[in-house]
Amino acid sequence: MREGREGTYVGETKGGVREGRGRLVWSNGDTYLGNFHNGLRHGQGVFESKRGIRYEGEWRVSRRHGEGSQEWPSGERYNGGWRNDTPDGRGTWLKRGGRYAGDLREGVKHGKGVLKLRNGGEYDGQWARGRMEGFGVYIWPDARIYKGEWEAGLRHGEGTLSLPSGERYSGQWKAGKKHGEGVWRWSNGRTRWRVVCWRARVLRKADTLLVGKASQCLRRCRYMLGSLPCLAAEPPSPAPVSQ
Repeated sequence: MREGREGTYVGETKGGVREGRGRLVWSNGDTYLGNFHNGLRHGQGVFESKRGIRYEGEWRVSRRHGEGSQEWPSGERYNGGWRNDTPDGRGTWLKRGGRYAGDLREGVKHGKGVLKLRNGGEYDGQWARGRMEGFGVYIWPDARIYKGEWEAGLRHGEGTLSLPSGERYSGQWKAGKKHGEGVWRWSNGRTRWRVVCWRARVLRKADTLLVGKASQCLRRCRYMLGSLPCLAAEPPSPAPVSQ
């Protein structure tokens, strides 16, 4: 047994330095059980803090590095890659808000991954710096689906929003709202369809009564940040995406 500034150590040594397997107990009650090299935590080991944090996995020069899992007193859990004491690489992170499985960089979502929220929402796609960015599919708890491009966590670029009723918008988006060229497909009953279009700053409206087995009416429209002022029948925009 050796006592030092770090605490009390029981285990293998070489030349008076911790080397091999051992157990280190700090004066504050934190403990480490595992491998050491040149006096530092290195290899496989388990760290438990007095505050209730527990890490089990790989270490390099006393830092969590490689594959490992960590649990917090709150119930939060992470299992996956680590780099210099920070989650990095592929991993699965369970938090109060939901579960993320995919790529991380420096502790945030970055790359490709799936986020499943506790409220039933789900996003499967690309991430950058912790926010949805690139191509992805978001499904709301009420079964609305957006499939398309994202920027800074908002729908931005080309994408399609599908509603449970069968109504659908396909076209351009900007900052989370319909903007630019697009097509709405929606119905009032089985045979009556209404189309409203914005072209060259002129709002054009048309009612079309379809008979028999007609199933849809498509018309190209131009939106300005989601607004078509006289379209009372337009389905409401979905609530902002929650992460």
